Amino acid sequence: TKLLEKIDLKKIIQKECFLDHHESLFHWDKHNINNATCVHIDAHHDLYTMDISDWDIPYNYRGNYIGVGNYLFRAMYEGSISRVCWVIPDWLTKENARLDLIKNIGKGLSDKVKIINLDELDLKNKKIFLTISISPEWVPNFLDKEIRQFLINLKFEKNKIASLEKNLISRRGGKDYIENPLPYRFKFPYRIKE
Repeated sequence: TKLLEKIDLKKIIQKECFLDHHESLFHWDKHNINNATCVHIDAHHDLYTMDISDWDIPYNYRGNYIGVGNYLFRAMYEGSISRVCWVIPDWLTKENARLDLIKNIGKGLSDKVKIINLDELDLKNKKIFLTISISPEWVPNFLDKEIRQFLINLKFEKNKIASLEKNLISRRGGKDYIENPLPYRFKFPYRIKE
């Protein structure tokens, strides 16, 4: 509810909700988002570049190259996102968050990331393209009712919420989805963004 107090629902110009973080990039591609500021509310910055050589992947490549840990890096690298406002949880210090960020993307790109706590967030007078990822590997089942109410409060359509809940149940039905989430995650329907 703290987050809802920060958002003027009339300022939401587009909203999407799904299971995996990197699906955000799919929706930004679809709507040709360019030079936007991303408010990223997460314990992880999702600007990781250590697993594969993300710096060497050609522009607009998607497919298996993009995942939950590097999609935001990709969006910044390609210019869909020009700045990130990373809202961290209370247990994570800004200093430790900054050090992890610099370790992964260097000082230059990390200067385009502002790290704040939720109480510092101000979205009241800003247009918002809202993307929400439920992340079933990270969000415990007992929060399902709160998530549903959160989406209702954000005025998501009932059929969208029902579809999301169905996908969530299906994902959790995979016996190994926590230990081996990759087969269950979103896959880009195209290899190269047009």
